[in-house]
Amino acid sequence: CFATESLSEIAVLVNSCGGKMGHAVAEAAVKRGLTLIPYSFTGNREEGNIVSCEGVRVELREPEEWDATLEDVKKMYPNFIVVDYTLPAAVNGNANYYAKNKLPFVMGTT
Repeated sequence: CFATESLSEIAVLVNSCGGKMGHAVAEAAVKRGLTLIPYSFTGNREEGNIVSCEGVRVELREPEEWDATLEDVKKMYPNFIVVDYTLPAAVNGNANYYAKNKLPFVMGTT
């Protein structure tokens, strides 16, 4: 649980934001008043490099970009959680990455 004064102090890194469910979750987070981190980790570029979620420009990042992006995210958003709606084949690898980096995360798949 985060000890914050408002929801806007909690940032959400929604991964697989280019997919249908990830995009819906990102938009719901913005509508609810959470801060949407403008990056999304993907396996492969999904429909280009940028998606828009409720007016927030989100850059899609491939695995070779994750570590550098994560360092930036940790500096800019100290109170963040990861929400990942990924493909079944990516579940274990993504969960291992989040655990290795001690990231709080919620994961779903179809």
